Amino acid sequence: MDLYIRHAIQTKKALLAQQRRIRFDVAYAATYLDSLIKDQAALRAELEAGGIGIGADGLAYPTEPTSLPKNSLERFNFSAKIIDYLAITTALDQALKAYEASNSDTTDKLKEVALVADKAHDDIMTRLLVAHASPDFSNVVELADDAEEVQKIFLIAAAARLRLNLKQFPRLRVALKAEAIAEGLPVNKILILRRGSEGE
Repeated sequence: MDLYIRHAIQTKKALLAQQRRIRFDVAYAATYLDSLIKDQAALRAELEAGGIGIGADGLAYPTEPTSLPKNSLERFNFSAKIIDYLAITTALDQALKAYEASNSDTTDKLKEVALVADKAHDDIMTRLLVAHASPDFSNVVELADDAEEVQKIFLIAAAARLRLNLKQFPRLRVALKAEAIAEGLPVNKILILRRGSEGE
C-alpha cells in the first residue's frame, strides 16, 4: 500500500507540474494533446492484439486474440491498458467539446483545451480504478480464473489514489480518521476495507 501511495504521490506531482506547464506554454499544450492521440492509437493496437476490437464508432467488441495474458500481473497490465485507453478517449472527447465551445483566441484555446483534457484524464482514471476495485466488477466483466487477485491489485491502487486525494474531501477525511481511531487501524487499512466491502 505504501509503495502505491508513493507512486500516486509522484504521479500527482508530475500532474501538477504538467498543468502548470500547459498554462504557460502553448507549444507544450499542443504537444500534450498530440501525445494523447498517439497514446490512444498505440493502446488501441495493444488492446486489439489482446482480443478487444474497437470499431470506428468507438464501441468495443471481442476478437480473436493474438496474445493473451498468461498470469495475474499480465492480466492486471492488460486491464490497466483498458482503463488508460478509456481515460484517454474520454479526455480527447472532452477536449473536442471544449474546443468547439471555446471563444478564446487560438493560443488561449489550446491551453484551455489541454487543461480540460488533462483534468478529464485524471478524473476518469480514478473513477475506473475504483470501478475495477469494486466487488461487483467481476460479476459484470469476467476477468478469468485469477479475477480475485487482479481485483485486489486494483483495490490497493484505488485506495492509494483515494488516500492521496483525501484533502479534497475534508468531511470524508474527518470521518475516516475518526473510524480509524475507533477501530485502531490506519486510515489506509480503513480505505481498503471500505472499498472491499462496497457492493456486498
